[in-house]
Amino acid sequence: RGHLNPASTLGVAIQRRGHDVTLISTPEAEAIAKRMGLRFAPISIAEYNSGDLTKDKETLGLLEGIEAFQCNVEIVSKAAKDTYRDLPAILEEKKLDALLIDDTCPAAISIARVQEIPFGTLAATPPLLQDDPSIPPFIFPWGPAGNNMILRSRNWIARKTLFEIMAEPVARVVRAYNKEHGLSPPTLSPRTIGLVQLTQLPECFEFPRDAPANHFVYTSPWYESNRDSSIDFPWDKLDGRPILYVSLGTTQNRIEQIYKNLIQACHGLNNVQLVMALGREGASLNVDLPNGAIVAGYAPQLQILEKASAVVSHCGMNTCLETISCGLPIVACPLTNDQPGVAARLVHHGAAILRSTTSSPQEFQLAIEQIMNVPSYRLAAVRLKEKIAKAPKLDAIAKLIERTFQKGTKLQRNDPETMEILAAT
Repeated sequence: RGHLNPASTLGVAIQRRGHDVTLISTPEAEAIAKRMGLRFAPISIAEYNSGDLTKDKETLGLLEGIEAFQCNVEIVSKAAKDTYRDLPAILEEKKLDALLIDDTCPAAISIARVQEIPFGTLAATPPLLQDDPSIPPFIFPWGPAGNNMILRSRNWIARKTLFEIMAEPVARVVRAYNKEHGLSPPTLSPRTIGLVQLTQLPECFEFPRDAPANHFVYTSPWYESNRDSSIDFPWDKLDGRPILYVSLGTTQNRIEQIYKNLIQACHGLNNVQLVMALGREGASLNVDLPNGAIVAGYAPQLQILEKASAVVSHCGMNTCLETISCGLPIVACPLTNDQPGVAARLVHHGAAILRSTTSSPQEFQLAIEQIMNVPSYRLAAVRLKEKIAKAPKLDAIAKLIERTFQKGTKLQRNDPETMEILAAT
C-alpha cells in the first residue's frame, strides 16, 4: 500500500481531468483500483495464484535492516522479470498513450523506452533516482552532507555500493533486457529519465541540496482526506486522554517484539490512550494491554491523526507525511528501505526523536514523554505543516502531468507556465 495508495490517488486526480487511467500492478491491488474508480490491469498473475507473492511479503515482514533490504531487492528482481513478461501485452491491449512509472520499477522504464511511449516517474518515497552527493541514499540514517567533501564522498561510495553491488540482482535483469533491445545500460542519474519526475516528498521536508534535474518537481502528499472513511473503528472507546497513535506500516509489521515493547512502555503512561494499528487484516497480539488501549488490524489513520497528540511510526513515507501534515511530532522507529532516510529528515527538521527497533520499553517511554511534553518537537511539526499547506496539490500536479504529455517534451520547472500551474494551490 505504501506505493499504491499515493499513486492511485494521483491517478484519480488525473481522471478528474477527463482521462482514462489504468492502474497496473499485482492482483491484490485490484481492490484499491476498484475502490478508487480506476481501471486495472494485473501483472504477476501466476505468481499471485501460486502464493509466491504472499510468501515473499510474509518473509519481508519478519525482517529489518540490511536483511530486509536484500529481501526487497530479490522481490524487485522477480517483479522486473514478471514486468518484462507481462507488461508489453498489457500495453498492446490497452493502447495506453503515456505511463507514470514508480521509480522503483526499472523494467517498466526500459519497456517504455523500447516502445517509445512517453513516460514520467513517480517517487512515493524519497527519490530513488538521485545523483546529488549532498543527499545520502535513503537506506542510511544520515543527515545532509552540505558542502562537506568527506561526507559527499561517503554518500557517493554508499550509492555505488548500494546500487552496483547490493542491488546487482535487479541490475542484472535490467541489463540483459536493455542489451537485447539495444538500450544503454540502466542508470540512476535522473537527468535523462522521463519527461517529468514527481515526488510526494515536499521540498520543505527535503534536506538542503544542490539543484535537481529541471524536470523534477517536489509536490505535496498524495492522499485525499476521505480515504479511510470506510474503515470501522470503535470511536466510542476514546476516553478523552491525549492519543498516542502507533503504526508500523503494512509490510515490515510482523516483528511482534517491537509492538510488545511499545505496549509495555505505555503501561507507564497513565495520561495517554494508546491506539495501535497492526497493518494486517485480523491481526492481534497476545499481550496485556494498558487501560483503554485500542489495538486493531487496520485503523482510519487520517481521522485518528486529526485527534492524536503524537505518533510512533516506522517512518514509511505515507504515515510520516500524513502525520506532519497534521502538525504532530513523531517517535521515529525505522526498520529498513527508505525508512531510515525519512527518519533522518524528520530529525533534521526537529520534528522527531529517533529510536531503534531494539529500544527497550523504558527507552520508548522516555521518547514518548519527551515528544508529547517538550514543545519544540510539536512546533517543528507545525512549521512543516504550514509549509506543506502551500505546496503544489493534487489537481495542480494532474494539470502539470496533462500539459507535459500533451506537449511531448521534457518539463521545464522554471518555465512560466509550469510555475503558474504549481503556484495555483
